[in-house]
Amino acid sequence: MWAAKRLNVKNAPPETVPMRDVLVWYHETHALKSTRSHEAAALAFRLLLNHLPNGASANAFTRAEQVQFVDELGKQGRSTSYIRRILNPIKAALNRAEKHGKIIGPPFVDLSLAPEGNARERVLTIDEARSLLTCAEGQICLFLIVSLMTGARPEAVLELTRRQIDFDRRIIRLNPEGRTQVKTKYRPDIPLVSPLIPHLAKIGPHWVFPGRGGENRKTITKGFRQARQEAGLDDQVTAYTLRHTVASELAIRGVPQEQISRLLGHRVGHVTTERYTKVSPNHLREVVRALEDFAVDLGLCLPARSQIDLTQRA
Repeated sequence: MWAAKRLNVKNAPPETVPMRDVLVWYHETHALKSTRSHEAAALAFRLLLNHLPNGASANAFTRAEQVQFVDELGKQGRSTSYIRRILNPIKAALNRAEKHGKIIGPPFVDLSLAPEGNARERVLTIDEARSLLTCAEGQICLFLIVSLMTGARPEAVLELTRRQIDFDRRIIRLNPEGRTQVKTKYRPDIPLVSPLIPHLAKIGPHWVFPGRGGENRKTITKGFRQARQEAGLDDQVTAYTLRHTVASELAIRGVPQEQISRLLGHRVGHVTTERYTKVSPNHLREVVRALEDFAVDLGLCLPARSQIDLTQRA
């Protein structure tokens, strides 16, 4: 994805080294091998390079420029937690370049410009979730329903294909064929709960969320932000809030922590148990009960006409 020369300089002042070369070097030598999500780092680098003038040096990212960058992302509707996740790999790249003697005295990336806040603690109330569903349209509405009935990570939901959904055995295999399981973001096999069936039965032959170029849809940021604003919710509500909400609702409804962890893909048990649950998630019966009760509270278990209206908005 990168097309720039390798960073072979040693102990160079940052004003003599292009920012792009620093980011390329970090991505190739570290992010691809060590970080949990090199794609997230690549996204952060693309956003920064699109913001900076073409050919800008490593020292161009001054604090004043950082303020402008943060403001620009904020005007796009990005939350402070999202912006902080963008700044983190940029800071890491500059620091690592200095540590390895590639540059001297890089600019300090001020993470306080995007305070962490309590986004990870934010969960939706039943009324908020219902309002969000009411304000969402088309694929965004389906994304909300799938997320709230699975607790899956946003990227796992967007990458779903019809082949991963076994209607006969009532199972959703969140890990697509060919994807290597990642310990930190394990994708389990989970129950296909009844409220999801009428919605997923209408999908096409391949992607659940098809994009324009024959691949899956990569992001729902714009549509989600629009639905959130129409629902009158704050910018701490993100796609990940849906996952946190599911975990909170299951706990409130008395689901054992082990079952919640298995639904969310947290590795908690013995290897033999993990192997068993891969082929038969029926042990998550308390999860199924709680999710179906949650669906009723959300208004998803409605007469057929209402369900059609909810999923087939223009």
